Amino acid sequence: DEEFWNEIGQIPAAGNSEMVRQYQFTDQQPDNGLNYYRLRQVDLDGTHSFSEVRSVSFQELGIRVYPNPVENTLHLDLPAGDWNAELLDGLGRSILSVEQVGSELDLSQLPAGTYQLRLTGSEGQQWNTTVVK
Repeated sequence: DEEFWNEIGQIPAAGNSEMVRQYQFTDQQPDNGLNYYRLRQVDLDGTHSFSEVRSVSFQELGIRVYPNPVENTLHLDLPAGDWNAELLDGLGRSILSVEQVGSELDLSQLPAGTYQLRLTGSEGQQWNTTVVK
């Protein structure tokens, strides 16, 4: 509500660096509706600063992905419409992309690991989750 804040995670800093560093964090349990986010950066001397506040609206899409962890076949319960699926590895690289995905994804050829599944609907809806194989 932009007045009261809950911490949803921390990412340790890389320390002093001459290279540009990129950090990312995914809210695994956003509330339905409007969510507000800001970053709190803490410097080595203990001082801190806040980023600008950003808002993101989430809607319940009725998507179910199972089983998780998965051995070979990941089952997808999707709302009506056309859905595309993309599976990303731990470095954010796309390793599987399926247009107009059906009710199953064959993951049998993938090595064991943790992946990010991104589903995109024909009307621009997006849904992400972590999948463990």
